[in-house]
Amino acid sequence: MGDFRLDSASPKGGSAPVDPASVETFTDKESVDFLNDTKFKGLWNETKKISEVKAANYDAVFVVGGVSLGNLRIIQG
Repeated sequence: MGDFRLDSASPKGGSAPVDPASVETFTDKESVDFLNDTKFKGLWNETKKISEVKAANYDAVFVVGGVSLGNLRIIQG
């Protein structure tokens, strides 16, 4: 397997919020190590602005969700 680059993007760029409930839930060693590893913190602290990202420049695009008020209402019933 060859080298690859991993970029992250958010609506405004810059620092993206990390879901506090996820941090509290995922307390296994791998998750904690990932969140505390300075080489990975740029993934959420230094995101590109979505409007500046061109999907054609990538071999793969993975879109993850987040917690929104709509999702929170569904979860809480």
